[in-house]
Amino acid sequence: MAAVYIDISPAILDWLIKKNDLIGNETVYNVLMKWKKGDKKPTFNQIEQISKKMQIPLGYFFLENPPVEDCSFTEFRTVNSQGENEEPSANLVDTIDMMLNIQDWMRDYIKDMGQDKKAYVASCSENMPASSLAEKIRHDLNLSEDWMIAQKTAQDSFKFLRHRCQNMGILIMMNGIVGNNTHRPLDVKEFRAFTLVDDYVPLIFINAKDSVNGRLFSLLHEIVHIWIGINSIYNKVENNEENRVSPIEITCNAVAGELLVPHRLFISKWRKNQEPVLKKVSTLSKVFTCSQVVIARKALDTQYIQEDMYHKIVALAVDFYKNSQEKHAGGDYYKTMVSRLDPQFIFAIAASAQAGRTSYSDVYRLTNTNRTTFKQIYQKMLSGEGGVNS
Repeated sequence: MAAVYIDISPAILDWLIKKNDLIGNETVYNVLMKWKKGDKKPTFNQIEQISKKMQIPLGYFFLENPPVEDCSFTEFRTVNSQGENEEPSANLVDTIDMMLNIQDWMRDYIKDMGQDKKAYVASCSENMPASSLAEKIRHDLNLSEDWMIAQKTAQDSFKFLRHRCQNMGILIMMNGIVGNNTHRPLDVKEFRAFTLVDDYVPLIFINAKDSVNGRLFSLLHEIVHIWIGINSIYNKVENNEENRVSPIEITCNAVAGELLVPHRLFISKWRKNQEPVLKKVSTLSKVFTCSQVVIARKALDTQYIQEDMYHKIVALAVDFYKNSQEKHAGGDYYKTMVSRLDPQFIFAIAASAQAGRTSYSDVYRLTNTNRTTFKQIYQKMLSGEGGVNS
């Protein structure tokens, strides 16, 4: 009996090739490219095999156009947060999809372990005063008001805060590319971070392409979203006008600012410092391990500087960032991989695999690793080694 060949629409083939970029399967890529070029036509059995390898529903291969990705959980905004909807990039969609898969797996695992819901998730209202919200978050995370003073740099503060969140069961993931694909960088102009609120496994993803100061403020901003129980895509840039940002984002920024630069401490240190304004802002940014824009915002809100000085500081900070944007390439490969993943997730999925409850193919798929890489990451985490900017 002659084989029956099937036509797959060009739009579906293009979509499948983009999806395979995330997986990085060279064999699948070669097959898809042959189908796209018309060198070969697939049989039903061949389509079924590719469907299993890519973990994409078989029915999708027979559609005329790709399925619409479900990103309805949050509002997507332009880089200037102007309230205008735009189509999210494939890189953002695929990253969210990966994090949702990790969250789904972790939720099932935690429920199987008999763990309860996280009481702090959605425990606050976005209508609470920023000071009250900040105090509740500090209490739940066991943070002193001056927790940042003991840190030497913004990177130290980020690492300290990340560990506190992980101790509370919040997954903190970070990457500057889609999965492990260096050809698909994440654009900080599109988003700086996002939050997937969940009663069992709240998850924060940080765009590693952002500056160290940016990552720290984004983490604080997303923490607030968990406490008020609202998902977010955070993409506010330093020169935004507040009247072009949604009320919830304004609230989260205010609370993040209070957590990083507490009002009482700020006033005390500002009054004691007798340096000229620009120098004073620079000095206090080092004291509080944050960007000069955060300090300038505090100074504006407390009426220690005028708006023209605030905008001057913002403009200088933006120019500095553009001229000295950090490079994230290079470095130790395994340390970078460790920095991307949350130890809670790695230890959980390793234990599940060792118990025979999760296949190792699923382990490698969810972590974007292979046998060797996963083993190295696991060992480094066991030994307490951190990653780059972890």
